[in-house]
Amino acid sequence: MRFNEESTQAYAFTTENIGEYFPFIDFNGKKVLTVASSGDHTINSLMSGAREVTYFDIVKPAIYMTELKLEALKQLSYEEFKRFFMREDSNGEKNPNPFDFKIYLGLRQGISQEAKHFFDGLYQTFSNDGGRLRQSEEHFYYDPFLDSKVTKFNPYLKSDLDYNLAKLSIRNRKINSLCCDVRNLGRLEDRFDVVLLSNISDYIHEMFPGRKNLVRFTQEVLVPLSKKLNQRGVICAAYINEGSSYGKPLNCPIDNPKIRRQQLQIKGMKYDEKRFEGVVEFSIDTIVMLRFNEIGGQVK
Repeated sequence: MRFNEESTQAYAFTTENIGEYFPFIDFNGKKVLTVASSGDHTINSLMSGAREVTYFDIVKPAIYMTELKLEALKQLSYEEFKRFFMREDSNGEKNPNPFDFKIYLGLRQGISQEAKHFFDGLYQTFSNDGGRLRQSEEHFYYDPFLDSKVTKFNPYLKSDLDYNLAKLSIRNRKINSLCCDVRNLGRLEDRFDVVLLSNISDYIHEMFPGRKNLVRFTQEVLVPLSKKLNQRGVICAAYINEGSSYGKPLNCPIDNPKIRRQQLQIKGMKYDEKRFEGVVEFSIDTIVMLRFNEIGGQVK
């Protein structure tokens, strides 16, 4: 399985056009449960008005990456943040020293002991050469898009003004982390208004081998999560990137509109799809949302 407790890689940035689909969701004053991944879902949720965010991931490096990004957002300026995390600047020029060790030493004071241990070990492996570390595909998934596109699709990175709005938005907000398999989220005691599952559905063939894996994903992941939603809650159940397979099998059922509309159904919830500009040039991406209606009420 690609994503499990033993995974060593993390995403540096989102591979979704967050700026296009977040406006379909009301984050203002809401309690959000989101995949950790690169940390961008967490930051953009807070920037969009969420009062509390819990980020989860089965991959521990994703948890640590989110911690590091949140601390960097607190300490660094817009330009410093981009220079630290990006491999290339907005003009496509190679960044000479991403993951600068001296900058990391300042950031490490604000992250957990587990995250310190993780990143300290990585820097030691690369003799404190942040550039080599950032380029390592062993520890960072290869980004199929230039860093300059990340600023286009990531709201908090679009401008200095947006970045500083995000910086202000994380003050006095409750942020929780959880290392957890998506299949266990239904056991949480808390309830949420918004659940963001990113492209987890791309890997249902790994979570649920064999036939009817999309049905099992609905029954064993989405239905339990629906019972943790507050009234008028929404689950962003799938992000379909139509311009890239990301290692998916060619017949991944989530990519078939007819199949997903039939099988991503939960009684009492409205199925909805939104299509928008894709992260891959000339492509169209889709977000699948399951919503309670205006009357609301949790699934029994």
